[in-house]
Amino acid sequence: MQYLYDESGRRYLDAFAGIVTVSCGHFHPEILNAIVEQSKFLQHATTIYLHHAIADFAEALASKMPGNLKVVYFVNSGSEQGRS
Repeated sequence: MQYLYDESGRRYLDAFAGIVTVSCGHFHPEILNAIVEQSKFLQHATTIYLHHAIADFAEALASKMPGNLKVVYFVNSGSEQGRS
C-alpha cells in the first residue's frame, strides 16, 4: 500500500500521500509506539505556523535523498501539487 509502480514495474515509495491517506498498518506495535512518542513532542504540524521541528525534519529528510534531491516542500493535502 505504500508503493507506486510505473508501466515497467519499477517500484516507488509513495512519499506524496496527504493527511488521512497514509496507511501505517493495523496497530503494529512499533508504529503505534512511535506515534505515541511523537505525540509527546508535536502532535500536528502545519506550514501556517513555523515550528523548529518542521525545519529539522526537512533537513533530516533531505539528507537521506539521493543525488541533487535536496529540496523539501511540505503541502497540506496533496491538492497543492498542481497539474501540468
